[in-house]
Formats: sequence, structure tokens, C-alpha cells
Amino acid sequence: MNPALLVKYGCEAARIIPALYKPYKSEIRLALLGENTTLDEVAQEYFKRINSTSVAKGFAGYLGLKISDILTEGFEVDRERRLNVGKNSIILFSLNDIADNILDRDLDENDEREKFLESVFNATFRGLNGISYQDTRYRSAMAHARAFYKVPEGKVNVEKVYERLIKLVIGQFGINDPEKALKHGEALGATCLDIIVALNKDITGITNTLRREAIMHLGSYGQILDDLVDIDEDLSQGSATFPTLYIKHEGDSAYSRREIKRIMLAKANKHLEEGSSLLDSPKSQEIFHALADLLILKHYIYDFIVRITKSPLKSKLLTATDVKASI
Repeated sequence: MNPALLVKYGCEAARIIPALYKPYKSEIRLALLGENTTLDEVAQEYFKRINSTSVAKGFAGYLGLKISDILTEGFEVDRERRLNVGKNSIILFSLNDIADNILDRDLDENDEREKFLESVFNATFRGLNGISYQDTRYRSAMAHARAFYKVPEGKVNVEKVYERLIKLVIGQFGINDPEKALKHGEALGATCLDIIVALNKDITGITNTLRREAIMHLGSYGQILDDLVDIDEDLSQGSATFPTLYIKHEGDSAYSRREIKRIMLAKANKHLEEGSSLLDSPKSQEIFHALADLLILKHYIYDFIVRITKSPLKSKLLTATDVKASI
């Protein structure tokens, strides 16, 4: 999708998220990932009002806006600058999604991966065209990279974090130990949201060490959820995550999958507790927990779209029992 249209649809999607979330927030953590007709209504409404391809983009934009609100609480921030954090979050997260798909599905050797990521980095922060790719997804990645390069605000802090993210992405392909994969995933998730922290600093000039750490805990939480619900897809692609390596070592049994859920949900909730404890106001804590719920809601809406459109992709949901046991 054209980056300009992507931002347009993403902003539209981001605007309706609060209206969908607020009426159901008291029950979301208990029922969100199970069969629940109330939450089906939320997903139906989202699907009805927003182009289905805008799910991730809407959440990326909203995430950018609300993380900026946490980081800038107590400061006066120009409304346009705040909106720019959200808009540019959509571009960067979409770029990351496209690049992740290419790395997982198309590139098997580390030198190929490094060459591709170097080309993406140079297009994003240097405006260089790099490798001329013919595949539509490759061209889309480069179009998003160039769109971010044209953003008028500074990119000094985003560039530093992005370099760290690329090193983590390359590093994950050589991991064989489940515990190392779990720690690596936590670092990867933390760095993904640290990009928004850096983006906010470049655009608004505001940052805060403790609030930044809280956001990074939220990123680790989100990555743990992603790895948990993507087990089957990651197994099929040979991705090195905690669940896939645990299964590789212990076998793919019902017991193994229960242990994976137990370990990862406990770890995810620890990140929520530690992240929330670092925030210095009830308002920021409320936003933080709402974003944690919305990171799960994204998966629920995605699954609903898979079911309603009869996509060949398998359901990625946990059960309501799994979620209850983790709270």
C-alpha cells in the first residue's frame, strides 16, 4: 500500500479504537483471547468500520499517540507534533512488518538478511535507493523506508535505536537455546517500542528515563504475546523463538504447549507489573494497562477477520482459561 494511504487508513483506524475498547475494558483481560460473543461484537464493529488491512496500522498509530502521551505528561506539546508521532509510528511499524515477512519467508542466509536490512536502513536514514528489488513486498519496504526519510523532523535518536534493532534481528537467527530465545525476544520487543520513544524525542524533544523503561517493558510484553500466538506459524517458517525451540528440545505435545503458555504468560505479567510500577501518575498507569489490553485485542480482531473472510491462516487464539490463569 502507498505509504500516504497507509497513514490515512491507519489514522482512521486509530480514531475508533478508544470507542471500541472503553465499553469493554473491565472484562477484556479475562475474556479477550477466548470465545466471547461480547468481544466478537467489538471485532465485528472494527471490521465493519475499517478496512481489514488497516488493523495493524490502526494499532500502530494509536500506540504511537498514547506512548507519546505517557512520555510527555506534564509538558505542553503542540498537537501537530503529537499527531506526527502517531503518523510516523504507522510508517515505521508497517516497514518492520513487511521486513519481518521478507526475512521469515524469503531469505535463508545471514548474508542475504544483512544485505537486505542494510539496504532498508540506508533508504530509511540516508535516502539511498540501495538494491533494486522486483518483488512487490521488497519494493513496498523501500517505499516505506523512503517515506520515513522524507519526514521533516530529526531522526537522530530513531536511527540509533534502529541500528540496535537490526543487530537484534540478525542475532536471533543463530539462537538454539530456548531461554536465550526468550531473553532475546524480550530485548527485541523492548527495542521495537523504544523506537517510538526515540521518535517522540526527535519530534517533541521530550524524554524521561523511567517512563522509557516502562514503555520498553510494554514492548517485551507485546513480543511475548506475539511469539505465543504465532507458535504454529513460526514453526512452519523455522523461526527461532522460545516456543519453537522449546518444542524442538522437548517435543510438540499438549504438555509442552501448556508449559510454554505458563512460562510465557508469567513472564509477560511480570513485565506489566514492573512497567506499571515505574510510572509516576495514575493517568499514565491507566494508559499503560489499556495499551497492554489493546496489544491482545489486536490479535483477537485479527483472528476474527481470519474467520469471517475464511482465510487459510489458522486461528492464533489462546483460550480464556489460559488468560485467567495468568492474571
